[in-house]
Amino acid sequence: MHSYSERIIYTIYRYSVDDCIYEFGIPDENSDTIYNIDIYLLSQAPIYEYGEEILEAN
Repeated sequence: MHSYSERIIYTIYRYSVDDCIYEFGIPDENSDTIYNIDIYLLSQAPIYEYGEEILEAN
């Protein structure tokens, strides 16, 4: 799970299954909505620039 800030604040969930990476973007304002879904081959890095990552302070 990674949170980013660009035009909106959203969270990206990344899953690796077989030879693919699945990314689901969820806006923090409405966790019942999927903002985007991207599928990549493991031989390719995700190519989308999500903006600044928001690191949570522990």
